[in-house]
Amino acid sequence: MSMTALLFGFAMIDNLLLLFINIYNIITLSDLEIDLMNVRQACNKLNQTFLPEVALHVMVTVFFIFNNNWFIFILNVVLDLWFAYKYFKRQPGQLGIYDPLEINNRRNIKANMRDFLIRLIFYLLCFFLYLFLLIQALI
Repeated sequence: MSMTALLFGFAMIDNLLLLFINIYNIITLSDLEIDLMNVRQACNKLNQTFLPEVALHVMVTVFFIFNNNWFIFILNVVLDLWFAYKYFKRQPGQLGIYDPLEINNRRNIKANMRDFLIRLIFYLLCFFLYLFLLIQALI
């Protein structure tokens, strides 16, 4: 088995973890939207999953640059830059990326839901791309 096949196999597993984290975030945000969850609880849950999501995505991006897969590296760097933008855009004094005072606004809930859905689509497309490239590397 070649290193490329191992890389794409690892990327698929990593991408599945990212999909589960993202679906968990979507469920948490939808519970907040229909008032099934306290704002502070929802923000704590969302903030607890932000750093693992970033770490998993950065790890797979670094592995792609070490394997000289430049197209996939550039595809993944876009999302890494988005994570950096979200992290550095937050106001000083906020409790995390998702602040209970800011997220309760209806526009912020919808904007965050849109971001999670875009990431969900991105992770699904990447999963199928990695699956295709894994099969191609094994043949």
